[in-house]
Amino acid sequence: LTVVSTETCMLTCSRSTQASVVIGGQRRMVSPIQPVVHQGSGWQLCSNAAPGYSGRIYLSCADGAVVVTGHTCEPDPCPDPTALGINETAVQDYSGFSSAALALGGTLSDINGTIPHGTTWTVPCKAISYLFGGDYEMQCFAGQLVANTSTCAGPCDNETFGLAALGGNLTYEEEGRVYVEEEVLKHDGSFLVGCATIHPLYSGWINMTCSDTELSADTSLCDLGCPPSLAAPLVAGGDALA
Repeated sequence: LTVVSTETCMLTCSRSTQASVVIGGQRRMVSPIQPVVHQGSGWQLCSNAAPGYSGRIYLSCADGAVVVTGHTCEPDPCPDPTALGINETAVQDYSGFSSAALALGGTLSDINGTIPHGTTWTVPCKAISYLFGGDYEMQCFAGQLVANTSTCAGPCDNETFGLAALGGNLTYEEEGRVYVEEEVLKHDGSFLVGCATIHPLYSGWINMTCSDTELSADTSLCDLGCPPSLAAPLVAGGDALA
């Protein structure tokens, strides 16, 4: 009878064995590109564990458990659409940034024809649509062009109204409401409404202006007239005439 002891046998780390590593401030899971024997070493591409990063993640195996020993992961640059002759390109979402359209007037690329990771710049919001105002920030992050459009001032639609008060003639539910006359009014767009539409004794024009989805009224050009029932005595030759 032969007795065989397996106490000194150690497990190999398979390609499905995982370990965690922090890349770009986020914890990622990584496994070896091929099986690694006990006390052996292996590696994995950074891009497989963290898309948008290049380099290698170095691993070792300890009785079937993968251990990360280091990495050389660096964030990728972004392709410069202007260098490629492209005026517009899709922008992907990333951690709170929203999709938009990119329209660059100049070239931001380095000598390699790419935009370095971390580069930021501003683009007029009208590059998305002529209806928007202000500027938004673009950024290159790990190979992706991302945009924060939260700073763009939006337009007013035809359900938007402003309140114009003349001579105290204003009831919130009915009188004094002025609606956008067209389907959509761009940010900083304006139109005129006759003062008499709000109060019959006024003449002139009310200037309605859209500012970031809100409509405001400027009644400074409205003039108050006299009602027909208001008669003033006319004095001629010392006698008052009705």
